[in-house]
Amino acid sequence: MSCCFLLYHYRDEHHDPLQTLKFYAQQRTSNEKGVTIPSQRRYVEYFGHLLNSQVLYTPKKIVFTGLLISYEQNQVLNSSLFDLFSKKKNQSICLIFRSFLYS
Repeated sequence: MSCCFLLYHYRDEHHDPLQTLKFYAQQRTSNEKGVTIPSQRRYVEYFGHLLNSQVLYTPKKIVFTGLLISYEQNQVLNSSLFDLFSKKKNQSICLIFRSFLYS
């Protein structure tokens, strides 16, 4: 995330994702191994590509209205949520809620 911050806020100095990763590694660590997890490195590269290609980003609001919880009869669920929604012990329960995307 620090590399993405550098790419976004300091575009004049840090416009190349790979150079930004290298700069971060030099500044943050003594062995120059800053961001080593491949998926994190890819994310920085994707983010840099989006910034450099000037793709227009339109934020979307998502309202989270619930959660789906499902378990089998033989599983143990030690939770007040179980007690709140289940009237009978040892009974399968499935709670379904929805989220909505507003444009």
